[in-house]
Amino acid sequence: MATPLMADPDGIDVTGLSHLVDPNWEDQTDRRCIAAALVEVVYQRQRNDKRVDQWSALLPFKVKEEIIIKDEQGKSILIGVIFEWVGRSKLASGCAGKPPSEVVAFRGTVWKSEIRLGDFSENVNVALARMDSLSRVGMALKYLQRSIQRHGPDNIWIVGHSLGASIALAAVRKLSREEREKLEAHLFNPPFISPRLPELKFFEMVGRLLSKIRNGSPSLPFPQLEGIYKGIQGACDVVALRMGLQDDNRLLELYGEFIGVGNWIPNLYVNKKDLVCCTYISYLETWKGIYTHKSHLVHETMKHLFCFEVANKRTPWHMVPSAKLFVAVTNNNYHSLCQWWLKDLQIQSIHDYVPPKEIIQWNANTIETNLP
Repeated sequence: MATPLMADPDGIDVTGLSHLVDPNWEDQTDRRCIAAALVEVVYQRQRNDKRVDQWSALLPFKVKEEIIIKDEQGKSILIGVIFEWVGRSKLASGCAGKPPSEVVAFRGTVWKSEIRLGDFSENVNVALARMDSLSRVGMALKYLQRSIQRHGPDNIWIVGHSLGASIALAAVRKLSREEREKLEAHLFNPPFISPRLPELKFFEMVGRLLSKIRNGSPSLPFPQLEGIYKGIQGACDVVALRMGLQDDNRLLELYGEFIGVGNWIPNLYVNKKDLVCCTYISYLETWKGIYTHKSHLVHETMKHLFCFEVANKRTPWHMVPSAKLFVAVTNNNYHSLCQWWLKDLQIQSIHDYVPPKEIIQWNANTIETNLP
């Protein structure tokens, strides 16, 4: 029988969590539980929770350093923690299932404290896709790079929940490609803001039609459909221009950044009923359909997708071309971290969304050709 989720997300009970003491590092479930438990420690330390010592004692990690920022009043706010592995050495020297040497963890919003206004303000910036202006992202990047310098990217995890997942995602995107591709990430309930799914769905539909045309389907009038496709494509261009898009270089920059993270595969954990993050399900499913078609379709899709982002002066930091998506279904606490450290959590589905290498290379070459 599955462990019931707690009605109060802060009502922590360490009973039944022995799997955190001696995890199997080759087991994806144990890795998920450990990552979520470490983020919980960050929450507890910020709240000065009296249970933090009891909770921390379960984990084979110790706090190495706290990540602290100052608010407008000069008050110190803890947004993350760097954890150092202190478990048994035989596990640390394992091969495929080795634990990380360090984990960089970020909490989400703390509503029941004096810092909630600052957290709320950061959530507004996330919603407006203003991640580049967040001091938390710059701080996260600095500490993440320090950990990488100490141990190498393949020995570091970055984890976060909600707002913390957004911060982690934005920081990783600023790393070099070599560092990013080896970094393991566990992001819980990552917000998906301002989706452009109608445009994605349109191009997926067009791709199916073009595939039938190329396959010589006698039921489809080639000249008519080709004309319709070009007409709608042109209309999209006109709409984008009327919205104020004049910065072709910025479009290529966003396009290149999106393709540049194609070989990085973060673990995304979403609840199907959580409106904050569930759009990742349809977003990644749509990309999966697009990837089955020709490379130029991906190129056109991203071009029009980013036209709207550029026109609205937004950076689509939340959009990733690749991910391993874990979808949970629960009856309550859809957005709470507490669901993710349960070993017997019902994971409805697991999907790998990875674009074919030839598509990534094709688009990378396209960007290089078009850049001034």
